[in-house]
Amino acid sequence: MGRILSSEQFANADFTADNYNVARITVEQIDDSATTPEPGVTLSLLILAGISFVAHRQRVRHS
Repeated sequence: MGRILSSEQFANADFTADNYNVARITVEQIDDSATTPEPGVTLSLLILAGISFVAHRQRVRHS
């Protein structure tokens, strides 16, 4: 593992050449993004709701 630049796959690669592309990233807008939340957003909201519920129960129990 490691030694990527000395591997045979990259034997003729010149990373110092002008306009050499190391990575290509594409960003696209999805039309239905307003109706479909990211999975991380849904999970975060569920965790926040759970923490709020537990905190509320502890406040009620100790008062």
